[in-house]
Amino acid sequence: MNEFETFKETVHNVQSEVFGKINEILLESEEDAIKFYEKGNKSAGTRLRSNMQKIRKLIHHPTIRQNMNQVNLGAQEVRINVNDTK
Repeated sequence: MNEFETFKETVHNVQSEVFGKINEILLESEEDAIKFYEKGNKSAGTRLRSNMQKIRKLIHHPTIRQNMNQVNLGAQEVRINVNDTK
C-alpha cells in the first residue's frame, strides 16, 4: 500500500467517524429547524440550539482533534513523498 492509499484510508475512517456523528445530529435537528424558522416554535429553537452546541462540543473533542491531526500528518507525508520522488 503506497502513501496515498494509506492517507485515503485514514481520511475515510476519520470522515465516517467525525462527520457521521455530526450528520446524525443534523438529521435530528432538521425538524426542529423547520418548526423554529417557519412556525416560530420557541421550544424547537431551544432544542435546535442545544443540538448545535452538541456539534460544537463534538468538533472540539480531543478525539476529533487527534483524528484531524492524523489526516494532517498523512497529507504531509504524501506531499513530502511526492517532493522527494520528483
